[in-house]
Amino acid sequence: MSHRCDTGVEANQPSTPRYHRDRVRPGRAGELRGELQTDRIELGELVILGAKVKLQSLSAELLIDNSAWPRLDQPRLPQQRAEEISTWIEQGRIAVCLPFLLEAGYCARDAPEHRELVDELLSLPFIPIDRDVERRALAAQQQLARVGHHRLAPVDLLLTAIADIHGVGILHYDGDYDLILEKTDLTFDSVWLAARGEL
Repeated sequence: MSHRCDTGVEANQPSTPRYHRDRVRPGRAGELRGELQTDRIELGELVILGAKVKLQSLSAELLIDNSAWPRLDQPRLPQQRAEEISTWIEQGRIAVCLPFLLEAGYCARDAPEHRELVDELLSLPFIPIDRDVERRALAAQQQLARVGHHRLAPVDLLLTAIADIHGVGILHYDGDYDLILEKTDLTFDSVWLAARGEL
């Protein structure tokens, strides 16, 4: 069985949509050095792999999920919607987090593509994980276990906990987010990239 990076994009396809290569200016996060460095926060910036990234600004309204990211340049995505998302990205309204970065990086085909992808994504606002997020994710999984749904993807639980704690929504194409909203006390806006089944 071939690996799929999300519910609809094969792993052998480029992990960085052409859509984003045209519209997101890479390089603002700085040059990645390839060696691990201790994460630290300096004057509102988080240092990851030697790259300084912007922590979430007040303008960030949505976390992007890996179910949405690879679909942003699909021909079936209506052009008006694609342009709307592009504007949100340029305005800094869409943020990323570590679980998303790891999932997106997993889809890279080789080291150069991984480096390009992570550098591009780190140019977006970044929301870190803290102990409050960890506690909320574990509590949500416990709530899901009580109703037999605890085997949802751990990344989805982390994103929803981050969204709940930081008061942002999630841009996605994954019905699990609506299930988490229904079955847990996490609160966030579930924003579909397109109508379910459209892409």
